[in-house]
Amino acid sequence: MLDTGSRFVVSEPPDATQLVAEAVAVGPYAHQARVLLHTDVERATADFPPTVGIIEPVDAETCLLTVGARSMDAIVMHLGLVEYEFTVLAPAQLRSRVEELAARFQGAALRQQNRAA
Repeated sequence: MLDTGSRFVVSEPPDATQLVAEAVAVGPYAHQARVLLHTDVERATADFPPTVGIIEPVDAETCLLTVGARSMDAIVMHLGLVEYEFTVLAPAQLRSRVEELAARFQGAALRQQNRAA
């Protein structure tokens, strides 16, 4: 037998599902975000299927969403449609956009409330 001097050691293979999910849901997009979702994995997965984002459990009541989109507004729109709380972890640009839109919606609600009074 020929001794080449070094041996290849097989490590644990990568998770194929995870690699495909990253390539489809995050990789091709210019804007990417990480968001802590304050809900369980089952509910989050229903709102963000693997083609939309990657869900990783944190504990029984929260999970991490990694998502990509053509614009930050597309991410904000999707987050605005879920019925549970969330915390934007990154990027700061997404946090700023959520704050801007929250102020805009709050203003719209107050104007309507003042009009009705």
